[in-house]
Amino acid sequence: MLLRKNRPAAVRKTIKMENEELVSGCTGRDCEFNAYYTKVVCLDGTRSCFYAKLAKANESEFHDKQLIEATEQITKILDSLKDEKGRKLSLLATDAGMMLASVEHGETVKGNGSEPVRATDDPEKVLKALRIITN
Repeated sequence: MLLRKNRPAAVRKTIKMENEELVSGCTGRDCEFNAYYTKVVCLDGTRSCFYAKLAKANESEFHDKQLIEATEQITKILDSLKDEKGRKLSLLATDAGMMLASVEHGETVKGNGSEPVRATDDPEKVLKALRIITN
């Protein structure tokens, strides 16, 4: 069996999300971000770029009513954010924490000619490329 990231592009399927939005290209655990000077793109790779969607869960010892309500509130906020350029709201995993960013997903997305900073590069270089405030 081929792993998802090793499948030919023609075999990859578009995933229909619960909110009826279509997401193509890399998704979930198959995505890695590349930061360029003017944009961030997510391509097949390490687990560093995630579609910004919170999972709903039933109440439990580790997911109480307060967290259920917070999830609902955060989901409403995330759903209200629209990008005029058609990019997808995503969470980028960095050493400083998760960062919300509007990114392009897919194999054919190219940067703007500048050298990309990959999620797997030196953490300081990544933080600088993403303009993350560390103090």
